[in-house]
Amino acid sequence: MKRYQLILRGDTGLIELGEHPEGNWVHYKDHEEVIQRQANAARSGMDAAKAISSHQLKAAARLNAESSPDALESERQANAKLTQELSLAEEGLANYEEEVQVRMKMMQQKDAENERLRDLLRNVRDHGCNECLECAVAINRLIGAPEPQTAEHK
Repeated sequence: MKRYQLILRGDTGLIELGEHPEGNWVHYKDHEEVIQRQANAARSGMDAAKAISSHQLKAAARLNAESSPDALESERQANAKLTQELSLAEEGLANYEEEVQVRMKMMQQKDAENERLRDLLRNVRDHGCNECLECAVAINRLIGAPEPQTAEHK
């Protein structure tokens, strides 16, 4: 029967099982401190490997979920819906801008008409002729009323 011993390697700090040259038994307590250091180093390495693998598994699961056919299809549908909503919003904005332009033009026309009306009213006031047919006809045209007629035209 062969006898084995635990051999401490000075260059690596590892313990190996090797044949004992003299055939004597070596008790493990003689190497307990070295064994404990190796065990602690192994535990530390395994804990680090678990932490890294846990992080890598989470990243892989996230990437898998992001690239799954269902996720991609859902994203395509969401993009299509958003594109459609954007198109409707842009169309609505264009219509609104057009409406604003039309209303601005109408306001400018009304402002011009109001200014002409103010001028005619100033003329009536300045001339003191409240029944001036010429002014009355112009005012009625601006406000859309029928033209007044003199007694001769009735």
